[in-house]
Amino acid sequence: ANFDSTVQPEYNPDNKNGSWTFNFENGDDEKCGNPRKFNAVFFCDMSVGDFQIINAGESGLNKCVYTFSINTKWACPDQVYNPSSDSSSLSAGSIFLIILASALFGYFIFGWFLCAFMNRRDKGFSDVC
Repeated sequence: ANFDSTVQPEYNPDNKNGSWTFNFENGDDEKCGNPRKFNAVFFCDMSVGDFQIINAGESGLNKCVYTFSINTKWACPDQVYNPSSDSSSLSAGSIFLIILASALFGYFIFGWFLCAFMNRRDKGFSDVC
């Protein structure tokens, strides 16, 4: 099925701790006769963290109907994503790039000093390398 921004989720408070279901019924109809359908069901489960895929695939006897079942804490009531709390520290990649840039800068400064003092003692800083 194709993404459709007009599709509104349905909330079911009786399903486990509550669930949200998104139904998309606008997929390709090739080899199906009817448009393919995709159902994404998000179950409230505070113990799994961000998400855990429970089941994914074609729904039993219903050909061309696909269901994706996901346990997630984000389907639970009163869960709000706060992006500012996730970015409070530098990542390992950022630290690596800072060290790499510092090492390259130090390498070029050392090379400039080496060239200025060792090879060109008679001319000083006016004609460096």
